[in-house]
Amino acid sequence: MILDMFTHFWQVWLIISTDNASSV
Repeated sequence: MILDMFTHFWQVWLIISTDNASSV
């Protein structure tokens, strides 16, 4: 379902952005 894909993408983006924030 589209919503599931969007939710998965959002979770991955959230993890990546928090990763970048902590690595700076």
